[in-house]
Amino acid sequence: MSEMATAMRQMQGGMHMGKLVLVPHDEDRIKFIRRPSPVSLDSPDETYLIVGGLGGIGRAIAPWMIESGAKNLVLVSRRATSHPEAPQLAKMAETAGCRLQIHDCDVSNETSLLQLIRDCSETLPPFRGVINGAMVLDDTVLERMTFEQWSNAVRPKINSSWNLHTHLPDLAFFVMLSSVAGVAGHMSQANYSAGNAFEDALARYRTARGLPAVTIDLGAVKSVGYVADREASGDDRLRARVENVGFGSVDLDHVLRMVGHGISESLRQSPSKSQVVVGPNFHTLVTESFMSHDRRFGTLRIASQRGIETATTSTSKTSTAALAQALSKASTLTEAVALLVQAILAKIAEIFNIPLSDIDAELPMSRYGVDSLVAVELRNWLSSGAKAKVTVFDILQSASLNEFGALVASRSEDLTSRDLPA
Repeated sequence: MSEMATAMRQMQGGMHMGKLVLVPHDEDRIKFIRRPSPVSLDSPDETYLIVGGLGGIGRAIAPWMIESGAKNLVLVSRRATSHPEAPQLAKMAETAGCRLQIHDCDVSNETSLLQLIRDCSETLPPFRGVINGAMVLDDTVLERMTFEQWSNAVRPKINSSWNLHTHLPDLAFFVMLSSVAGVAGHMSQANYSAGNAFEDALARYRTARGLPAVTIDLGAVKSVGYVADREASGDDRLRARVENVGFGSVDLDHVLRMVGHGISESLRQSPSKSQVVVGPNFHTLVTESFMSHDRRFGTLRIASQRGIETATTSTSKTSTAALAQALSKASTLTEAVALLVQAILAKIAEIFNIPLSDIDAELPMSRYGVDSLVAVELRNWLSSGAKAKVTVFDILQSASLNEFGALVASRSEDLTSRDLPA
């Protein structure tokens, strides 16, 4: 029986004839998978803290912890006490015999956290577990990002996690709800990505020092959380963007299981095991994300199993040859301008990995993050595909994509030489 794995591999390889027989012996040694220990939070001498506890995911974790036996629970966010669902959570906790306290507290502010610890110590046992789900988004391209915008997204991640690490040293578990943005980055979210990358690094730092820590790098979560709230209001673009860069959506039940695993096994064997990345599709991540348009990541595309295939097909719609061929079929100047506008829209969507439907031709290209480097790429592409000489200044200063399309048409040697009717 100890050769079971070898036998299974041989069967899968199809290299055997007849049957394979496994004979058990008393001295056989076999591998087994340990059943995960059930999460136990029923100690009356411990208090657990959920930062961002009135956010979408926090409001799902709190009832789960109560059902798992938590006797003392503290939920905090900057406006926790005024949240409309706070009374319902308090009633549920009371029914279950859990002492629940809800506080307004900005954990990224060290003074506020210290005051919270003092206040809770008067009525509750010491904090023994933390789940940090704090987050703020303030998106814009990096070159236009103000320091205030940078700080708005960074502080809930970096300052909050470090303050908790510093002032709550005696923890049994420390789970940080991070994001895949810290792994793969995300357009217009340099601040948020940096904050999540810090949490991943902090988990490794703590693990290396024998302290409990786990980061769970989430993508889009179904039914609850920021992405789900956006979808509920009719905006599904954010989920599409997350999935387009190579990370699938995850069910809430799966998130809760990962949180439970992070609680029950928060002390990891090595720093590399302290970071859990959820739902990556590495092929999509390498070949279809914005990294595929950055030459610095070219070796990753080559290493991809389908790299050669996608390298020859992913840009077929926006190649210079396709642009030239489309313009050659235009019978009027109006039709040529429309073809150019659609081609430029597709090129911008490809460069920034955003849905074509998200781009409005009535807005300037700078609205979608086109900077001088991207403008150079567009200029060269239009020079080859449309035989049009435009400058970086023309691209960056155009009032709209429609206006720029007309400018390109007026400067295209292929179009002007044909003297097309309006």
